[in-house]
Amino acid sequence: MIIGVINGSPRKNSNSEKISKYFESTIKAEKLANEVEMFSLKNNPLEFWHQGFWDPASEASKNWKPWATRIERCTSFVVISPEYGGMATACLKNFFTICGGSLLAHKPAMIVAVSSGEGGSYAQAELRMSSYKNNRICFIPDHMVIKRADDMLNGEQAAAGEDEHIRQRVFHSLKSLKRYDLALQTVRRNDDFDYKSFPFGM
Repeated sequence: MIIGVINGSPRKNSNSEKISKYFESTIKAEKLANEVEMFSLKNNPLEFWHQGFWDPASEASKNWKPWATRIERCTSFVVISPEYGGMATACLKNFFTICGGSLLAHKPAMIVAVSSGEGGSYAQAELRMSSYKNNRICFIPDHMVIKRADDMLNGEQAAAGEDEHIRQRVFHSLKSLKRYDLALQTVRRNDDFDYKSFPFGM
């Protein structure tokens, strides 16, 4: 079992990056997976999708291949998205657009929306609505919205109140993700999926 943690913020030293590292440390400390793969979209490392990605010999495909190899290894994901202007980030939506084929297919993922204020709900709703159709990632019912993120998950010791509750929820949600990961292994081993004939959702 390998959990991929995706930092969907393009900014340096962002709350999403901090929270990504907290998830990584929790997974390792609680032994919730055999490995953790960290994916960061900081500084926009990926080209925005264009039709060159359909050509395996293109420079875009060659640059994407190391990412694809690491993604393919993962059996589940934590997707961390800040909310910018009531939306998920462009770099994160681009990531899901590039992830075609079976890279993410039938792998469970938990959405963690992040806001320095009182927002976050729109980002998770947008990801649920429009980020799964062609790549077939399976967003689990359990998600988190971390509000006032400047004050959350700072350091190893929990602050009393909301910060302590958020840390407990992180652990609970990761245990749920693990159960979905184990359950969906059976689905991924099934031979019924014809990605060549039916590469896109409807």
